[in-house]
Amino acid sequence: MKCSVDYSMSIYPLWSGSLHQILYTIGSRSPHTKRIGRYGLAPLSSLTCFTPPSREKKLRPTRIRDMSMKCKNVILTLLFGFVLIGLVSCNSSTTQSDKETLVQEPTQEELFSTESGVKNNIENTIWTYTERGDIWRRIEFRNGKAYLSTAFPASGKWGEQEVYNYSIAERRYSDTGKRCIVVEMREPGEEFCFRKLVPATGQCNWSRETFTMDLGDYFWD
Repeated sequence: MKCSVDYSMSIYPLWSGSLHQILYTIGSRSPHTKRIGRYGLAPLSSLTCFTPPSREKKLRPTRIRDMSMKCKNVILTLLFGFVLIGLVSCNSSTTQSDKETLVQEPTQEELFSTESGVKNNIENTIWTYTERGDIWRRIEFRNGKAYLSTAFPASGKWGEQEVYNYSIAERRYSDTGKRCIVVEMREPGEEFCFRKLVPATGQCNWSRETFTMDLGDYFWD
């Protein structure tokens, strides 16, 4: 608690030492006066008490601080923009690369769906049948010939190759009538074909057996 004083009503200037001493003596003995510093006396009734307001420090951002914050915001915005552009660019490149890969690597069915496709792609391909518990078979198309070989799974290698002539023709399935491109393999002078391969699906007729062959070679461990 602090006290305020109405000096206009209560202060009596003291211009001489004797007068000062007289007033000081009277004031000090009077219960209604109080000494005010070294300049005079004031009645106690003129003293009013009050509670000073609390002092709060007001933070005023400076111009430099504002400029610094603006610069930080600009830098962060630019960095975020660069990262976003990079991600979009990478995604576009990946998508374009995937599209190119799909165009460059058609499926087996698309590759051998037409007669011209079989003629252009059948050379230097190898087809194998390695079903468990059965005799394994292998066909290799090379230099305009078909090389057929068989093996037992326990033998660890393919048997001796038999050489056949092959031709490509359009045929239809006997049960569904669906069109297909067939590679027919015959021995020299053989009229009826006992070995046929449909490259689009891998279906093979080998003598009286029918099975599905995989495009690709097989190697024992």
